[in-house]
Amino acid sequence: MSKKHHSGNCVHCLKYSDKLTADHVFPESWYPETTPLDIEKWKIPSCLKCNREYGKLEEDLLWRLGLSIDPKEKKSLGITDKVLRSTNPKYAKNEHDRRMRAAKLASIAKQLTITNHVPQKGLLPNFGPQPNLHYNGYVAIPISEENIVKLGQKIVRGITYIYNKAFITEDYRINVYVIEDHRAQEVLKTIEAFGVAQNRGPGIVVKYAMTSEGGLSSLWYIEIWGRFKLYAVVIPKQGASDAIS
Repeated sequence: MSKKHHSGNCVHCLKYSDKLTADHVFPESWYPETTPLDIEKWKIPSCLKCNREYGKLEEDLLWRLGLSIDPKEKKSLGITDKVLRSTNPKYAKNEHDRRMRAAKLASIAKQLTITNHVPQKGLLPNFGPQPNLHYNGYVAIPISEENIVKLGQKIVRGITYIYNKAFITEDYRINVYVIEDHRAQEVLKTIEAFGVAQNRGPGIVVKYAMTSEGGLSSLWYIEIWGRFKLYAVVIPKQGASDAIS
């Protein structure tokens, strides 16, 4: 079980709980082997229900994304190996664990699509064929857009809590975008000019810019493993327009 926090409100659902747990903003399993040992791994107060729900979501995204990255890249070193090991019955602790691993592997295999052509639509940005590599065929796996959005919202809520000591309340909305980098150039320029960067080692980078007028309105750029990139905007629900289109 996760280490207990003091009583208080959950960063995710905002509800009060006297049994808060410590939830990692980025799951420990998402940090590559190249992460320095002295890097602080952000933790935030979460109720047990939210902690468990995000844990399942993050595990699901890990093996989908982890099977789609370069296992030798320094920014993601060891991630693919973790995924493959977690589905290999050879490393099971007991018979129950062996069956669970085998079931997970079978589930993954059922969802794979093998094709000779790259799909023209629906590819996650930066996860298509890599330049200067030859492919005899292509293997695709579906990824839930809803889960990606929830992950982005969690990261934004968590870092806002850590560095601004504030909860993102229901007065705001967090819009998360998965788009090609060229479509977010103006946002990136704004963040570079007025924002701050937080690096959790070579594999995790977060940059954000808060409004100069107070409040929690902000722009975000989240990069994981050098490939998985999210953009986000926090805006009041009333009287605001999206910053990314």
